[in-house]
Amino acid sequence: MPDSIERITLATKVADTIEAELRTGTWQSFLPGIRSLAERYGVNHKTSQHALTILEKRGIVGPGEPGKRRPVIALPAGRGSGPSGKRFLIVIPESPTASYEDSELLRTFIHVWEQVHGDVSVEKVDYLRHKNPGKLLASMVERHAADAMLLQMPTRQWSAAAAHVLPTYQLGGGFLPSDPLTLSAYSINDEIARTLARLRAMGHEKILIPLGLSDQRMRDSVHSSLMENAANRPPTGTWLDYCPWISENSPEVWRNFWPMIFAKVSPTAVILLDSAHLLSLYGHCAASRIRIPRDLSVVLLSWEPLFQWCDPVPDMLRYPVRSSVSHFKSWLAGGMKPLGLKTLPLEMLDGESVSKPGSNGAGER
Repeated sequence: MPDSIERITLATKVADTIEAELRTGTWQSFLPGIRSLAERYGVNHKTSQHALTILEKRGIVGPGEPGKRRPVIALPAGRGSGPSGKRFLIVIPESPTASYEDSELLRTFIHVWEQVHGDVSVEKVDYLRHKNPGKLLASMVERHAADAMLLQMPTRQWSAAAAHVLPTYQLGGGFLPSDPLTLSAYSINDEIARTLARLRAMGHEKILIPLGLSDQRMRDSVHSSLMENAANRPPTGTWLDYCPWISENSPEVWRNFWPMIFAKVSPTAVILLDSAHLLSLYGHCAASRIRIPRDLSVVLLSWEPLFQWCDPVPDMLRYPVRSSVSHFKSWLAGGMKPLGLKTLPLEMLDGESVSKPGSNGAGER
């Protein structure tokens, strides 16, 4: 893990250096190739490639094409010449398992704000603990002298409180449609329904969707998705048995959960919402000699680049970062006026962890 964090940090530093050189006119229309950039900054090709991906997400360079150099599509403004001096407060959940996607998206949003306006402050909060957030939110706004804020995965109470205090951009979470906010998110209901349909079309009936630290509305929604379009009653128990609610998000609790639930419902497929839970499940399968995907298919409704090192590589769904950043930029360009909800479907990335029940492997899809 430390190596991956260092690599991400180094790629960000290289991206910042390239951006600085673009401001000074080192390159105009196109950047050098990956190998040339790697040699220039003394890094490997993967770090150089990741730096270009970061610049693409920032909207500075265009997408890469085989055999072609990256075009410069927007010259960045100098840090000292353009910012308005407005301050941005970002509120994120107090979670030990923030995904790579979440971290990368926040870094990009911070960069965009700094280019246009100025300083950014970040606060971590326990949304579920502070169910009446008015006073706490007001104190944070005052402490940081914030002019606008971003909330990542808040509860409805936090969303409502923020929307009536400052211009607010929200990434996922609960919200009231009547509140004056701007929100980009994927529909967990739609993505679960789409994944269920895919697995059922392959012959899976006993599909497990464990839920951690979610509210009752979330469980009700998943329960409804399991019942909809189901050909028969569940082979074992009730549909609620297939969307169990694990109230504590700790490694030990999840390690003990898997043997219990597999003995109870014997699933042939599992849909996971959290990256840490995939690691826990893979560990259980290895210890119990459950072969993926021959004995069990697994789909993760998130994306972690390090999971490409897993064997088998899990089937994952990736959040469309570029579309979300584009929406954020539109909000800024429009004077931070409410734009409402922008639903962004996840991108399916096929791996090697899904097959028909009882098949010989990922080739039988």
